[in-house]
Order: sequence, then C-alpha cells, then structure tokens
Amino acid sequence: MTGIRSVLTLLLAVFLLQGISACDCGGGHKGKDTDKDGIADKLDNCPATANEGQEDQDGDGVGDVCDNCLATPNANQMDSDKDGVGDVCDNCPMARNPDQTDTDGDGVGDACDPDQP
Repeated sequence: MTGIRSVLTLLLAVFLLQGISACDCGGGHKGKDTDKDGIADKLDNCPATANEGQEDQDGDGVGDVCDNCLATPNANQMDSDKDGVGDVCDNCPMARNPDQTDTDGDGVGDACDPDQP
C-alpha cells in the first residue's frame, strides 16, 4: 500500500510541476485541465486559456478568449499575416494590419488598399 501511495504522490508532483492539473470537472468528466478553469482539456474550447463559461459567440468551436474572429466562424484560426486577426475577417489578410484601419470605408484595409497612400 505504501508503494502505491508513493507512486500516486510522485504522479501528482509531476502534474503540478508541469503546470497541469488533473480535474474532476463535474458531469463525470475527469482529465487534464491545463488552464485550470474546471473544464477538462478534451471538452474545453480553449484549453490553454481559462474560460469557465466557454463562450463562443460565432459557434465555431473556438472559445472567444482564443478566437481571432469573434463574429465570424473560423474553426481553423488561420492568420496568414500574423496580425492577430483571422483571415476570414481580416480586411487585408496578406498584409499585417492589426488595427484594421480602412480610411475610405471600402472594406479593404489601408495596408493593402491601392487607392490609399
């Protein structure tokens, strides 16, 4: 019995040292809970960032706290220009423009709009 207890203590220490907690997340769901929000990773829509409410306003399966296009579904989260705005809602997906400035209001970001200086 002492050997089993030692093994369990060691496993718990390994989980804690890695910053990963095990959770008994309710509803019979147990498992790794990396962000420690009470939702097991396998069920969490944003397993690396805590979001207890699991909000997902665009219904794409990616939690709002991790979603780079909150109002437009984009499950793959592609962001070709690496500006933090997903390609499906980026007004200039091939040129970095995190502020999404569109001075003339034509839907094309200034960073790639030919009629902007």
